[in-house]
Amino acid sequence: MQMFQTLGRTMEPSDVLKIECVACGHRVEWTRAEAFARLGAGARPADLKRLGPCGKCGEKRRIRAWI
Repeated sequence: MQMFQTLGRTMEPSDVLKIECVACGHRVEWTRAEAFARLGAGARPADLKRLGPCGKCGEKRRIRAWI
């Protein structure tokens, strides 16, 4: 049985989720608690694509995310 990666399985308490717009370079950083509150501990990588438009340029789908 294969397990999907989720924020809850991946993020340690001290980790920070970094999200960057590829189009303009705008970047935000969320603590583990903020990421869980906004996305849920069960969020998968594909769920990050649905975050919405960049707060700076409005780009909707071109993001990078890493821990």
